[in-house]
Amino acid sequence: MMLGLGDESFRSPVAPYCIPWVVLGALLVLGCASAPIGEGRAAPTDSGDQVTPAIPQPAGESAAPSVLVSAAVRQAKAAPRTQRPSPNPDASSHRRRQSPATRPLLGRRPYQLLRPHALAAGARHPLFIYLHGLGASGRRLLSALDLAAFADRKQVFIVAPDGTRDSRGRRFWNASGACCDFDRSGVDDVAYLTALIDDVRARQPVDPKRIYVVGYSNGGFMAHRLACELSDRIAGIASFSGAAYDATECTAEPVTVLQVHGDRDR
Repeated sequence: MMLGLGDESFRSPVAPYCIPWVVLGALLVLGCASAPIGEGRAAPTDSGDQVTPAIPQPAGESAAPSVLVSAAVRQAKAAPRTQRPSPNPDASSHRRRQSPATRPLLGRRPYQLLRPHALAAGARHPLFIYLHGLGASGRRLLSALDLAAFADRKQVFIVAPDGTRDSRGRRFWNASGACCDFDRSGVDDVAYLTALIDDVRARQPVDPKRIYVVGYSNGGFMAHRLACELSDRIAGIASFSGAAYDATECTAEPVTVLQVHGDRDR
């Protein structure tokens, strides 16, 4: 079957790709889960993209206990690649929430957050940031990969942000000179994702030492860039069909990396 994730679609049965996205990303910290994914469904929709979820929710099925939260952070201004973004952007720009059906205000960018239903009092939990491929979206990614039950079972936060749109209307991440800011907009996605991490940490009990990035294709490129430029904040990445950022610009902080390019990569 075809599991479409924007322009960067791939042809595969559901199991070889959906399960690696969910389970192999978690191998960075949580280990391989032997239990089934579960019956919960996370199927938010983005009417602007006219998305049909790859794994539709059966009629009459109860919603997963995970809570889907929509929020937005202010668009970061472009910055030179050598400039490190401030780790403490103005917190006042992060406080406004939006409903899932409302588009963000001009100059603000949305993200979707899956929050486990029941959290242990006083505990800090891992944060997984899922980055979509070229032409897809955070909502589309969540609905395709069915992560709600996984978030509940493993007690992790999962956030799925959106890249900006290019002149053809496709969302992208400015990950490297090769991919995928083809219009040369210069958008600073490192600064945006830094602000996103700060925003989620301000709202949720996140363990700052267990922040991980999972990316597909263009999102995988971006995951590698974050491993280089935010190595003091990112504990590990999983890149699916992505490529490494220029290693000569990486810092010396160690970051765990899982790189997958095919069904047999383990």
